[in-house]
Amino acid sequence: MEKDILSYLNRSGSGDAAGKAETIRKLAEMLSSDIVRFRYRKLDGSVRDAYGTRDPKLIAVNSEMPSGGGGSSRAGTFAYFDMEKHGWRCFRYENIIGIDEDYAI
Repeated sequence: MEKDILSYLNRSGSGDAAGKAETIRKLAEMLSSDIVRFRYRKLDGSVRDAYGTRDPKLIAVNSEMPSGGGGSSRAGTFAYFDMEKHGWRCFRYENIIGIDEDYAI
């Protein structure tokens, strides 16, 4: 996964591609079992403070959709389940800002 992300970021001309690829890898790992707070820049330029997960148990409890729905993303994007919006969202790899490593449930 990280190699594909790094390759994409290098092609897109993203600054600090290696650092962003590592952040995405770490975020994916953390989201697999926790709710994590992280930040990214939205397409309109605003910054989003997100509380998300990829843990199927947490998604099932918080989703208004049937379990198993959503979660796919297009090339160059990262999908997560948004705990505030109760639905799937995604952002472009190059727009990751960081992870709040002190916040994990």
